[in-house]
Amino acid sequence: MYTRYCTECRKPMDMYARTDVTTCGPTCRKRRERRQKAARLAFSLAMGELGKIRDSIKRRERVGDCIEELKCLKAEINDLLLLAGDK
Repeated sequence: MYTRYCTECRKPMDMYARTDVTTCGPTCRKRRERRQKAARLAFSLAMGELGKIRDSIKRRERVGDCIEELKCLKAEINDLLLLAGDK
């Protein structure tokens, strides 16, 4: 028998409910929507901040420090890609 779980609180959900439902109720649905909106906003902000870093590197400001910081950022991005299932 197949048991589905709420994507937010991980509580078991009614297996006879609609298959496109991923949360157990309105509270978890709203929490999921807020989390997804925050993730989309974070991505947009990150892209904007990377543009600032690019401008700084073009001007040859703090290049040595930037290299080390970018290596840390690259490792974090690689971890996120692995988490998302990208090889």
